[in-house]
Amino acid sequence: ITNAYTNISNIILRLEPLVATNDTATSAFAFVCPKSIVVNSHYDTAPGSPGASDALAPIAVMLELVRLILYTNRQYYVAHGTPWLRAPLVFLFNGAEEAILLGSHAFVSGHPTINSTAMLLNLESAGAGIGPELLFRYDTRSPWLMKLYADAVPHPHTGSYVQDIFERNLIPAETDYRMFSETAGVTGVDLA
Repeated sequence: ITNAYTNISNIILRLEPLVATNDTATSAFAFVCPKSIVVNSHYDTAPGSPGASDALAPIAVMLELVRLILYTNRQYYVAHGTPWLRAPLVFLFNGAEEAILLGSHAFVSGHPTINSTAMLLNLESAGAGIGPELLFRYDTRSPWLMKLYADAVPHPHTGSYVQDIFERNLIPAETDYRMFSETAGVTGVDLA
């Protein structure tokens, strides 16, 4: 198979931690992580689909996260010795997931941010059904991800069987998670 990248647009928004400038407060920011966390979803949709679930809903979640982060009182956190963000956040709105994951492939194989990426949070959709979000794939080499997920989510919804079903290709679909995990070796979670 030969792939050619034409007319593909990825939109990248990077939010940096706000670091204190005076010497006494600088030590409080020693634990700010220099590696970034990528929050990813695609904005294209399958031909003939209205795209409301796949992938308008995940894009709306990403935009709301950006809005909430930008409208927090950053100066308050800095004044109290707490970093505004603990790591750079990269919001990747990729433009060609439905076309054999080309948008995420272009990012992991050519964008310099991938070299400083610590973790991926991939947002996807499982169709038009209504229900809780489902963590359906994660990097088993990083068990701390499950602890983080269980601690952060009020009603976690996952199971080892879900990942097994997906990885055995019993569901004829794929997500950008594969490009980050297999091509770039980035640990992460896949949520739908």
